[in-house]
Amino acid sequence: SLSALIERLDDEYFKSLQSIDPHSKDYVLRLQDENILLSLMFKVTKYYEFLKGEGKNLVKIFLRILEHLSRKTDELYNLFAANVRHHTEEEQFLIGSDANTVEWFSIPEELSTFIEKLATYIYKNGDDRSRSRAIICEVYQKAVSGQFYAGRELLLLSHLHESIAHADVSMQILFNRALAELGICGFKKGLFIEAHACLNELFTAGRAKELLA
Repeated sequence: SLSALIERLDDEYFKSLQSIDPHSKDYVLRLQDENILLSLMFKVTKYYEFLKGEGKNLVKIFLRILEHLSRKTDELYNLFAANVRHHTEEEQFLIGSDANTVEWFSIPEELSTFIEKLATYIYKNGDDRSRSRAIICEVYQKAVSGQFYAGRELLLLSHLHESIAHADVSMQILFNRALAELGICGFKKGLFIEAHACLNELFTAGRAKELLA
């Protein structure tokens, strides 16, 4: 199963980052491998799109891609997209495929467009857990890109804060990190009361490190 292989690779990549000193050169080099991993994910999604009827596998991989891209700024995404296009052009030249194949591996110019495309597909075809994670990733990305009110509105409309206490640990951690990023975004914008409202929940209990893992 290609989707299972991709999920395993992603898990192992994350574990390798956890085991490397974040202040070392090895960590920086390993971070650069993320682009290779994402490029591979794109190719596998295009394979499943070509096969048709592989909705479950597409949801799994789209969610992994979404979780990676939600942490990127527009500048980082543009560099990544340029890198993917460069490698794609090289591959097409090497294997001598027709121009139509290049279209399979193309990715949107704007990060916000791509995030919306991935999330929409997951909302339509995923289960409740996948949809919840997609919403949290969208909130996180809006916070990273400075869209405080859009992120807060999406979070409130989802009503996730009402049921997050009953979710699994990884979901709670993702939610808490999105909430923290939203608070930081509000602080950067000078919205101190709103930022305090976001961050207060995390710091009231005095165990912020545990909540953010």
